Amino acid sequence: MRIDYRYLIQEVESITTLDGFVSACLEIRDSMLFYDKELLLTAFGSTLELLVVSSFYWAGLESPEDLQEARERADEALANLRSELSESMLPMDIQYLGEQYLRGNGWALELRIPLYYKTFAAYINAEKAKAAPIDACLQRAQEWFLQGENQRALAETALVGAQVLRGGHIRPIWFRVGHPRLQLHLAGLQTMANNFAVAPYFSFPFEDIATERQKRKRTPGGTVVDLGAFRNFRREAAGYTDRRIVIEPDQLDRCLERLGEDDVDIADLQRCLEPHRAQVIPVLQGAARAWVGGGEEDPLISRRALQILTQWGEKATADAALDVLVHSDPWDTMFQESLHALQSLGHKAVPAVRRFTKERPEGPLPILLADTLSRGRPSKRVTSLLRELFERSQWGKGREIIGAALARMGGREEWAYLRQAMDEEPADPRSLMDDLKDILDAKEQQYQE
Repeated sequence: MRIDYRYLIQEVESITTLDGFVSACLEIRDSMLFYDKELLLTAFGSTLELLVVSSFYWAGLESPEDLQEARERADEALANLRSELSESMLPMDIQYLGEQYLRGNGWALELRIPLYYKTFAAYINAEKAKAAPIDACLQRAQEWFLQGENQRALAETALVGAQVLRGGHIRPIWFRVGHPRLQLHLAGLQTMANNFAVAPYFSFPFEDIATERQKRKRTPGGTVVDLGAFRNFRREAAGYTDRRIVIEPDQLDRCLERLGEDDVDIADLQRCLEPHRAQVIPVLQGAARAWVGGGEEDPLISRRALQILTQWGEKATADAALDVLVHSDPWDTMFQESLHALQSLGHKAVPAVRRFTKERPEGPLPILLADTLSRGRPSKRVTSLLRELFERSQWGKGREIIGAALARMGGREEWAYLRQAMDEEPADPRSLMDDLKDILDAKEQQYQE
């Protein structure tokens, strides 16, 4: 059976008028045993969302152009509803209900429409439908959201959506550690998948687009049955909403849940995750950044994720640690945890720190990073980085501290270089160099002994 998506869009357009909104809400209210305004609006929003994503599915079976048309009509319908519900001359009860919808479910749906469109566009593109593993895509989306690159983040999340349509699994931990905007989109994708799975007119998960097109042949009269099912969803508040997200956890999910448990030994947790190391690294990177995005008030999960990545010696840990460092205060536990991670990584942190200090040459962080790295294991790569930082610095603005770090990490060549630098370009006042001279004298004396 194939449904004409235009009938579904017409249904969207009918309930996104003022009369359609009121009628639908009255239907839902009459079906409720106990009236609750938030549940009523959730049921309305879920029905509308299900109609939109279903129309995108059927439109995608037709062609990319039909999918684009469905997107444009859905955008127009939602904009129309927002305009009508914003009218100040409405009766007080309708105006109040409309304002609550626009601030909650309506706002979320309008944010998700571009994601749903990109998801189905990726699904009908055979190459994009088989993208990188879901956790890797989500880790990149997390980074883009944290950097404010919402469109890039949306493109990565859409690749996840295309895999979810084919049965891909979103790990529940992402609903705790993801950036708030990412969590909003993942809730939509998982709700979409759950509703497709229970709907009688879909066989979910979907196969590739060519197979779906072959299976879904046109059958006259199917539209009436389809719209009837959607109306039953509205009247009976059946199906799933983003307030009721169901995900069946696997063994790895259960291990990851322990990141947030108070009485877990970090060594035991690391052993639990070790067999899944390749899979879990992107998840731990995302979890380490949870503190940055404000999605986690308690830094326990972020701290443990950072600790495990540091123990494994993963280079990508340095980028996560630097992100956390920028967004933490010096008295935060995550600030100190990040410094410890960078010190432990040593030369593996050099590429990330080099990029970071070039992008942010000013301020106290480059100085702090130089001091931190100099207290780790001796390394030529670290020494080279410290020399670069010293050359770019100025006396009285951290150069004396970076010089001390270079003296601590370097050898005779670096000590000679530092003395020459002090002679050629002395500090003003010269007292700024006193501590550095003392360190050099002590190092050289220790070397001679």
